[in-house]
Amino acid sequence: MTILDLLEHDHQRLEGLVAQTRAFDALQPMPKATDELERALGHLHNDHAVLFEALASWPELNAAQAQTERDERQLNLLIRRLHVDTDSVGSVDRSVLAEIDAVLRDHVVREQDAVLSPAAALLDAGSLESLFDEAQRRKYHQSVTDHLIFPAHRFGIE
Repeated sequence: MTILDLLEHDHQRLEGLVAQTRAFDALQPMPKATDELERALGHLHNDHAVLFEALASWPELNAAQAQTERDERQLNLLIRRLHVDTDSVGSVDRSVLAEIDAVLRDHVVREQDAVLSPAAALLDAGSLESLFDEAQRRKYHQSVTDHLIFPAHRFGIE
């Protein structure tokens, strides 16, 4: 598996979570949906960071990196807004969810054209696989750190 496969998987995971959240009844509380979306966006951000570090020597990709960062910030703000709305009202705000869906779809198309395709041409297969390993290593260390900061199992919280 390569970093490009991992990013495509991250995109699919986010799209799946948005679709799953949209499928719930509008009146049904969704306490974990926004947490899952935030976590999935965090994985996407970390995987982007690994790839863009490797592509730093190609300045022609700077604009694509800047756009990716803008997309991530916008998605993060929308997910936080969805989180606040869900907490205060007890149900998912469908208009915010639709906006998340639209931004995510645009991001995936733009990134495929402006980042993933050029990266596949610029980096060899061994490098792409090594980047996958690095992304997985970072996720593991982040997971361990998160667990140490807030050991939920000690408090019976899942």
